[in-house]
Amino acid sequence: MSSRDTPYFVNFQGGFSGFNNPGGRVFWVAASGYTALNGIGPSDSNSGLSPQKPFSTIQKGLDSCVAGRGDIVALLPGSYTITAALTMTIADVTLCSAHPVAAHDYSPVIITGAATLDVNLVQMDADNTRIIGLGFEAGFTTVTANQEVIQVNSTNTTTDIFGAIIKNCFFDMTRAAGAASASDTDLDVIRVGLDSTDRAFNALVEGCTIRGYDQDGISIEAGSVGAVIRDNRIYDGIGSELGLSGVNIKATNALVSGNRITAGTNSTTAGPINVNVATARAIITDNHLVAWGADTLGIVAINTATFHSARNYIHAVAAGNIIDYVTSATVPSSNIDWGNIQNVDPALPALVTATVGGL
Repeated sequence: MSSRDTPYFVNFQGGFSGFNNPGGRVFWVAASGYTALNGIGPSDSNSGLSPQKPFSTIQKGLDSCVAGRGDIVALLPGSYTITAALTMTIADVTLCSAHPVAAHDYSPVIITGAATLDVNLVQMDADNTRIIGLGFEAGFTTVTANQEVIQVNSTNTTTDIFGAIIKNCFFDMTRAAGAASASDTDLDVIRVGLDSTDRAFNALVEGCTIRGYDQDGISIEAGSVGAVIRDNRIYDGIGSELGLSGVNIKATNALVSGNRITAGTNSTTAGPINVNVATARAIITDNHLVAWGADTLGIVAINTATFHSARNYIHAVAAGNIIDYVTSATVPSSNIDWGNIQNVDPALPALVTATVGGL
């Protein structure tokens, strides 16, 4: 029986979802060893236009897209090892799992970097690109410079990137045997914006789980505007492995809302949320923060940072500062949050009183 290309808008009996992207195409990619029913093995010589004739590399699917028509690169279940950074340089392209993946689900599509890979795993360098429902596992043995699993805008050409979306992805940085060491402080999981001249506007990170981070779980760089970090679960490493901060904000008008963030803390870490020097008018609301360790900090604001926080529930397991301004709070910062410190006989929850410099 010969195979034929299948239109993008149907549902397949095996459970693969159809896509409704009027005017666009779906390019299918399969991992090594995959063969669809009545199909052929993956190859970049295939058309890529059906799961029966999939490409064999993700980059081939991304490079086959056309800007502006809403093309989709759908990854069939399996494990993909990346030996060079995946680059998304075509606007209005979605990279996603062929199976639907809900928020915080572990994806059937796993992408990992080869042990020798010392660059970003995915670079989102075009407007309105999306990464949805994918799983990422650590595979790096060393990281010699600042490196991200996903970098929104890596151009370094004074170019701004608009409308990036990272949704329902699972980042398990503790799973692979070759994961970077706990002492490696150069690896972020998601970095939004490169610097103050290569910015990201209106980026969204939603419904993701991050398990284990060596530097920052999510970093929003200076110059970027309007990032939304919503409904994510962010955990630092296991045991003695500590990350720098769960969410590190250096940008303007960032919204951090509805997240669950756990961070081990000591004298060199920043805790669940770090409001950095360049931050202006961030809103931090409705998050559940847990800090454990010898120097517990929930939200830290550095120098001239300004932010509002409200309805955050903050728990600590040792005496420390729940909300702390390194220097005096800069107008219009204000805080209306609840927190408690673990005691032998736990006290009733108390409204948080922000401190300055730990005092």
